Amino acid sequence: MKSKNGLMRLLIVGEIIILILILALGVVKKVKGQKTPKDDMAAVQNTEIRFQPRPAAEEAETAESSVTGPEDSGTEPPEETNEVPSGGENGRETFSEDIEALLAGMTVEQKVAQVFMVTPEVLTGEDQVTIAGAGTRAALQNYPVGGMLYGSGNYVGVPQMRELIGNAQTMSSEYSGQYLFAGAAVEQEGGMVIAAARIGQEEQIGALLNPEATPEAAAVTALIQIPLYQNLDQLSTGGEEAGVKCYLVGENGQGAVEALLNGADMLCVTSGFMEAYQRVYEAVNAQEIPVTALDEAVGRILVGKQAVSEQAEG
Repeated sequence: MKSKNGLMRLLIVGEIIILILILALGVVKKVKGQKTPKDDMAAVQNTEIRFQPRPAAEEAETAESSVTGPEDSGTEPPEETNEVPSGGENGRETFSEDIEALLAGMTVEQKVAQVFMVTPEVLTGEDQVTIAGAGTRAALQNYPVGGMLYGSGNYVGVPQMRELIGNAQTMSSEYSGQYLFAGAAVEQEGGMVIAAARIGQEEQIGALLNPEATPEAAAVTALIQIPLYQNLDQLSTGGEEAGVKCYLVGENGQGAVEALLNGADMLCVTSGFMEAYQRVYEAVNAQEIPVTALDEAVGRILVGKQAVSEQAEG
């Protein structure tokens, strides 16, 4: 009996061992057939992607089908034109070809100098200027300003004013290729203006500064008139009248940058020219004053100066 029971136990143990082996082999086979997420990522990273070129015939067919003519699209193609938009290619006001050529040939320094109208004293550093000599020549060579504002301190006599302005005009033309707006500030009904002389009108500026001049001799109507604004509110509400607008800059260049950003074309400086010039120059380099705004101001100045130079040619 004991031997029979022992045999039964051996059979049972043997069956259990066989069952365990069968289960173990099934698990191993299943594991070998699976890939982990890590294995998948490695496979993606190591995959070389190749683009198969389309057959030439298919590509040509696609290109042909994508091009439609006027009959296919139902619309006519735009007509070609050589007209330049009024806003210009760079979003600024455009000028005549000769003015645009002048702008293209000027450096930033020359453009910045052109927006200034200064007294002879502030330009040369002299206490009083009654002749245009070596000091004026050197100053205009270094800073080819756009205008010269004369006052009673520059006046000795009408013939002397003709020579003073005439020599300054010659020097300016020699170094910058442009004449100056040369004039004096006068009070008009509509406000202050700078009355500037055409070539041949220099004596009339002298008459304006002569305390003994008669109203007829000091007539402003025959001269070029440039509005002179003394605060930014006046400048911004001054309308869109054609011509050059000038702004009276405060001490040490105060308001110079703001004036140009608010529509001024010229800056009238009676003291602190170097500070004002440096402020504007740095603002342009820092793009605080856009180059387009500077070009527009200088362009309008050059257009206005045609009234000066045309008289010289005649």
